[in-house]
Amino acid sequence: MKKSIFWEHVVTPETLREHKAEVVLRCQGAVIGTTGGYSYLRGKEGTRKTFLVSCMITAMLTQGEALCFSGRMPPNKDKVLYVDTEQSYYYIERVYNRIAKMSHNEGTIPNLIYVDARMLDKEELLKGMRDMLEDEEGIGYMVIDSAADLVDNVNEPTENKHVFRRLLPSLCEEFGIHATIVLHENKGNTDGLGFADTFSKKGCESSARAIAADDGDYSIYSFKDGKLRSAKKVDDFYFYIDDDGIPAEGKSADGLPITPVTYKSTKREIPLRQHLKAMNIVFSGGEDITTYNDLVNRFHEAYTLIGEKCGVVAIKNYISMLRTEDFFTFYDGKYSLISY
Repeated sequence: MKKSIFWEHVVTPETLREHKAEVVLRCQGAVIGTTGGYSYLRGKEGTRKTFLVSCMITAMLTQGEALCFSGRMPPNKDKVLYVDTEQSYYYIERVYNRIAKMSHNEGTIPNLIYVDARMLDKEELLKGMRDMLEDEEGIGYMVIDSAADLVDNVNEPTENKHVFRRLLPSLCEEFGIHATIVLHENKGNTDGLGFADTFSKKGCESSARAIAADDGDYSIYSFKDGKLRSAKKVDDFYFYIDDDGIPAEGKSADGLPITPVTYKSTKREIPLRQHLKAMNIVFSGGEDITTYNDLVNRFHEAYTLIGEKCGVVAIKNYISMLRTEDFFTFYDGKYSLISY
């Protein structure tokens, strides 16, 4: 008789078919979420983490796009479970209305189960999640904000290892869902809280940071120091909050496009006709331009072709200038000409 527990976990073509994972959440086309796994978002207070979570939920509810995220729910699962352990009802209402507006719903959001979990302790949270996944058919995506409430002490290793390395992955695998967890960062560094961060980074399939700008006008969603197994890399994504309280892509509070360098006028004077000539070359290739880095590289090649040798910083400023003047835009996941 074979005694090793390993025999229960040997991978075969049959087990691969049985545990077939679906890609459900992407950022700029890169895979950040699959069924059976969870993604991890962290950031300091005021870095708009809940706004980003609202976009992820919207992308999943609409099975479409919101900011840089695109969502596709698992087969026969079109409901989202949002476990909110932080917000008071004033902010809950704002978050709910924001998701409703972004997902084109008036009043009730049919497939969103929004749970006010502020008063629940660790055991009630853990049991409540499992019970809800068992009771309610069709849940394909779950968000836990803030996941630190799943443990009594974020600085105790054994409990955190159990929750973030064992319980959460097994829950996602058992019910065939993807989950996103949110944690606050420490005040003194860019790590999340205690061992909750340590074991979340090890247990998740992707991780990222929300970063606030120094002037507070905009925020950045970054995978640079995170964990991303996708071969397609994700550029830093800049966003701001518009007058309706909705996250909007690529502009600061004063309406200027945001790039990885602060918008500023350039000292080098190039006639507008040369800028437009370079832009025409960039958008005449026939291939979609979906990332900022690709846009910068194509403009760099275009300026070189027309005899204007420019550094990367100057090119980014030229791009900002052209976009401010509405010569091109970012829409439906790609950069496109408007007019020139």
